Amino acid sequence: MKRLRFTMAFLLLALLLVPSSLVMAETETIEWQEMPYGAWMAGTWTGVNWNEETGKYEGVGPGMGYILVFNFDGTHVAISAFFEHLYVTGKYEVEGDIIRFLARTAQESKDGGLTWEEAKPVADESLQWVFGHDEQGTYLLMAEKGAEPPFVHGINAFRYNQVPDVPIF
Repeated sequence: MKRLRFTMAFLLLALLLVPSSLVMAETETIEWQEMPYGAWMAGTWTGVNWNEETGKYEGVGPGMGYILVFNFDGTHVAISAFFEHLYVTGKYEVEGDIIRFLARTAQESKDGGLTWEEAKPVADESLQWVFGHDEQGTYLLMAEKGAEPPFVHGINAFRYNQVPDVPIF
C-alpha cells in the first residue's frame, strides 16, 4: 500500500512537472481567451488508442508521454505513460489564469491499460497556466506551484502541445 501511494504520488508529480524532450523555441505567450477544450500532449506517445468499449486510452508504445483532455462538460482526463500507466479523471474549473482540478480519482495499470486497479481519490489542486502559440503550434504551459512569471518550459512550467482529432465529450 505504501509503495502504491509513493508510485501514484510520483506519477502525478511527473504528470505536471517532469520536462519533456521537446525543444523550447522563443515563444510569445498570449492571454487565455477561452476554455481549454480538447487534448494536450507532452512527450512522445505512440501505440496508444481510444477504446470506446472501456472509455479509456490504452496500449503500450515507445516513449513516454502525458495527455490532458478537457471535455466540454467540465470534466478532464489526465493520462500518463511513464513506466506504468496512470489514469486520472475529475472536474476542472477555469478562472482567469488559474485552473482548478477537483473531485479527482486515479487508477494505475501495469499492463498497458488492459486492466486497471481500483480508483483512489486524489486531492484537489489549483495551478496557474498560460496559453501560447509558436511555430510548433498552440500550447498550454502549466506552472509549478508558487512559480513566478515568466513561465518557461522545463524551468518552472510544463508544456502541453495541442493534439487535434482526439475524442473529447
